[in-house]
Amino acid sequence: MKKPDAEQRFVVPFYLEMLHGNCLALGRDAQLDWLTALRVAASEIDRATTDAFLRSGEWRRRLAAAWFVAINGWEEFVPSISDLLVASERTYCGQGFCVALAGIGTDDSVSALEAYLQEWLSRLDCQYDQPWAIAALAHCDRARGENRSSEFVESCAVWSSTISRGRATTAAPVSEILQLIGIG
Repeated sequence: MKKPDAEQRFVVPFYLEMLHGNCLALGRDAQLDWLTALRVAASEIDRATTDAFLRSGEWRRRLAAAWFVAINGWEEFVPSISDLLVASERTYCGQGFCVALAGIGTDDSVSALEAYLQEWLSRLDCQYDQPWAIAALAHCDRARGENRSSEFVESCAVWSSTISRGRATTAAPVSEILQLIGIG
């Protein structure tokens, strides 16, 4: 499939509802229609297209690719998603990386979330995907019977109380998204 066709098929119909977990706010019928289309697309996308989207540098493609990694349980993408999350080169796609890592939930996924938080949580000048990473790590904790997120949650309370007013400071809806799309 040519890249423009692939983008029209696998990115354009989904990324706005993926962004910020907007799919959770859809009305029941719209949400079911969107989920049906998402599941069909997830069954049709291949690993090569997913890899190309992740390598593209474009946030919408990366966001969608990460969700498809989660839905398809493609653990082989964890190293590249981990690197992309920690590098934090683009806005918004980190949300998808956190969804993917939480959806996969392996030791490597958890380590990637911790590495991201160790790198970025203390950076008050760079408020990106920290709430998403904390929520993803907390989701992994619940699924794995661990408590690795506690130190970051405490740091997040300090972090969120010191950042400028009007910014989102609550944990992101990672668990709710994964439940909606049928993972964990």
